[in-house]
Amino acid sequence: MPVYAPLYQYTGHSCSTMDNRDNQQFSTIFLDIASILELQGDDPFRIRAYRRAAQTLASLSEHIRNIARRGALESLPGIGKTLAREIQELLETGRLRYHEYLITTVPEGLLPLLRLPSLSTEQVRALWRTHDIASMPQLAQAFHAERLPLDTPTLAALGQAIAAWEHEQHRMLLGVALPRADILCERLAGLPLVEQVSLAGSLRRGAAMVGDINIVMASPDPPRLIHWWSLPKACGYHSSPSSRHNSPAHCITILVRLPT
Repeated sequence: MPVYAPLYQYTGHSCSTMDNRDNQQFSTIFLDIASILELQGDDPFRIRAYRRAAQTLASLSEHIRNIARRGALESLPGIGKTLAREIQELLETGRLRYHEYLITTVPEGLLPLLRLPSLSTEQVRALWRTHDIASMPQLAQAFHAERLPLDTPTLAALGQAIAAWEHEQHRMLLGVALPRADILCERLAGLPLVEQVSLAGSLRRGAAMVGDINIVMASPDPPRLIHWWSLPKACGYHSSPSSRHNSPAHCITILVRLPT
């Protein structure tokens, strides 16, 4: 049985996300519920109720926690007692049991397809039941093989979504990439031609997902260092060094592609 991490993490004291991100994540949960219910042919009234609640949450300018503290959840458009209770469960536990149950009733890879704005629920159902396409890898394979029974505008929009998904597959979690970057920096700092090493780019910014390791090195002889990096060695990583016109004197930037 697949295990899904909650979209929202509860710290026990206050929200653990920035700005109104919880509003968007709760909205996604309600959209998931509506899509799965529609996929299974459930009551149209329930489906519309969850979709309307998702729209309400996504459009809020105020953090949903503040509204809950005032006891004003049911004053929001489309939020009745049941949905208010589910929002409160999300706020208090970081998860929604009903949502977790529903995602176990469909194939593991189907949820990302249901979240694609370029595909309707009916189209996802047809791809799953008629063409045995129930995951993003299967969808991408069928798209590139030109086997998808979809019209040209839908294929064009879907192509962009698949390209974005394929790009994300070459990215790595910060918690996985950072230790590798630290090891590489430590080894580079020990080289005779390197005076100082520091991280740059998405790793320095603390991005949740990174696609490569950007490292800035200070050296008394950048040309020799660049020549050294052109050799097929350096800790087993494939790297592409380059001098940058806007870099400080005696500094070079290297880009290390993370292995996939």
